[in-house]
Amino acid sequence: QISLGIGEILIICASVFTVIANVICKKFCEKVNPLWTTGISQIAGGALLTVVGLVCGGKLHSISWLGGGIGIYILFATIVSYSIWYTVVQKNDLSYLFIEKLSEPLFSAIIGAILLQENVFTLQYAIAFACVLIAVLISNIRKNEDSDSSKLLPQKR
Repeated sequence: QISLGIGEILIICASVFTVIANVICKKFCEKVNPLWTTGISQIAGGALLTVVGLVCGGKLHSISWLGGGIGIYILFATIVSYSIWYTVVQKNDLSYLFIEKLSEPLFSAIIGAILLQENVFTLQYAIAFACVLIAVLISNIRKNEDSDSSKLLPQKR
């Protein structure tokens, strides 16, 4: 029997929203520097998460030097990683990048299961693996068709 908990549902939603955001960012990154895209997305996302946290009853009781240092490290790592990602999005075709983004939940689940010593040989994991495999195969078929069709076009001299 397959059952999805709130954690699995949120991971799937995060992946879907990441794909939607990358389609929007692809258009945005064509005109704007990836570092600016990162800054705008971090400010908007931080504001949204702050509002949701406060609305849901979250409180910030105290801030320590260690906590502040960890927060700054996470902020720096996030800015660097998203700047690199938006640069990759700007320069590459999204169809190839989506395979990587959509496989994140699969690898997160597998690594989490290994760390938590869960059984990974279940129907859920088999279905997830099959979906990723199908996506890779479709991408490769499309890539081969595109390269074959480009050979049929007349060459400029």
